[in-house]
Amino acid sequence: MQRQKQKKWVELIKNAQIGIYPEIHISNGKDELADYIKANYDRDSMVRAIKYCREQTGWGLKETKEYVEKCILN
Repeated sequence: MQRQKQKKWVELIKNAQIGIYPEIHISNGKDELADYIKANYDRDSMVRAIKYCREQTGWGLKETKEYVEKCILN
């Protein structure tokens, strides 16, 4: 179950980045994961946000850190 969830997030985000699903863009705040991170985490809890994001996506630390920073700091 956890693996399926991770694959879903990875697919959604990759497709958003290459424009397959134009309604899902990380930059415009319509991405579900980005919205969740923005709503539940702030600059002080960035480490927890990175951990959560890594659990959901299966990404490496560098990609996850960059993604979370974009979500929280923008």
